Amino acid sequence: MECPFDLTEVYIDYTCDLEYRQCMRQVFRMKPQYKIEDNKLILTNGNALSMDDVDDEMIEELNYDDSNFNECFDYLLKIENPLMQELYMWASNKMMSLDGNIGISYLFSYYYFKAFYLLLVKYHKGGIITEDDINMVKEATEYAEYEPEYNL
Repeated sequence: MECPFDLTEVYIDYTCDLEYRQCMRQVFRMKPQYKIEDNKLILTNGNALSMDDVDDEMIEELNYDDSNFNECFDYLLKIENPLMQELYMWASNKMMSLDGNIGISYLFSYYYFKAFYLLLVKYHKGGIITEDDINMVKEATEYAEYEPEYNL
């Protein structure tokens, strides 16, 4: 199965919600959900809103495209690497679940996304994941700053 993610960047960075969402849209290859014409925000479903009635955050929320998520999650669940499977279970347990999809969702959360993305890039480039790589993701916190550590 071909990787459905955009892993062209070796490292992603964000310092706020807006930047996080932009990174998510890039990695998940989200397509724009609107266009702007005549001072109106026109959504792909045909609905239109006056630009006077929307702010930047609302536009961000309306620009969420989940059409590629299932393919991405299926790709991750099919990785037959015991360490990756262990990571999904560790993350799902944080949400009191045994569902791998819940674990993957947790790993894409604001505080884990940077570290998990590095792991995905490393896996995609060479397929070799170590216990240290898994621990790097597990130890991610809201205070952690990640620099590219992999020689890709």
